[in-house]
Amino acid sequence: MLLILNIKVFKLISKSPLCYRLENPGAKKLYLSAGIHGDETSGPFTLINLLKEPEFFDNLDVTIFPILNMYGHLHNQRHNAADKDLNRDFKHKVEKETKEHLNLMTLDYDIAICLHEGKNADGVYIYKPNKNKRLNVMEEILKAMTLYMPLDDRHKKMHSLIEPGIIRDVKYKEVHETEAVYLANRGVCTFTIEVAHDYPMKEREKTLRAGIKEAVKILTNL
Repeated sequence: MLLILNIKVFKLISKSPLCYRLENPGAKKLYLSAGIHGDETSGPFTLINLLKEPEFFDNLDVTIFPILNMYGHLHNQRHNAADKDLNRDFKHKVEKETKEHLNLMTLDYDIAICLHEGKNADGVYIYKPNKNKRLNVMEEILKAMTLYMPLDDRHKKMHSLIEPGIIRDVKYKEVHETEAVYLANRGVCTFTIEVAHDYPMKEREKTLRAGIKEAVKILTNL
């Protein structure tokens, strides 16, 4: 379990799920989430550390959900206590965690990024919801991340590959509405960034931070 200490500038909005806000009225809005799959640990680790560094966000308005599946995180398992994948629940909204999460969303974010890990990956890649047209944003973020981790090359022969490192969400994710698909279907520029699970934690964190930093740069220059 991560120790959530010394968070002084971000405001705690909710404990279930954990949600923090850095309010800056009139600024561009960034949404970050992690830990919807409890056994993917680098996303929560990265976001908890960034909550202690408000200066990282360069005067943006920021919403952070660092651990969306607390039960899974505490038990090092992908699913929640009911053995359900929360990232396949955004269409039917059955699980308590999903309902609580949606109640805290505002859907007016300029960029939303969902942090994940690929269990069989050998590098970094991005899932692009089909409604998201901002390919240029994803390309810049992916480029920043590859300074610390190579591109995953498992998808070279997949029909869903758009270009190296960027993958179109497959049909079942669109049907069930993952978190990223839910946001993208409602007009938010959203995507999922994935790092290889088997890399050391420090390398996974550096890679995720680089992607988020590039998103901050893009937003501050809009």
